Amino acid sequence: MSDENTQRRRRGLVIALLSLLLGAGAAAAAVSSVSATMGPKDSTARQDGPKEPVDPSQLLTYGG
Repeated sequence: MSDENTQRRRRGLVIALLSLLLGAGAAAAAVSSVSATMGPKDSTARQDGPKEPVDPSQLLTYGG
């Protein structure tokens, strides 16, 4: 192969590697922020919520 083809291949590999690393980093950041996020009143629900499982029909009043 010529030097020009080798340089093009290297550039392509570097771009692919950088894209892969940036994509993986963005995905990891997204997963981390979503898993660390609590909804409003989550801590209250954990403390004051029902201690036993609730029948879904008591909470979901639609659909018959």
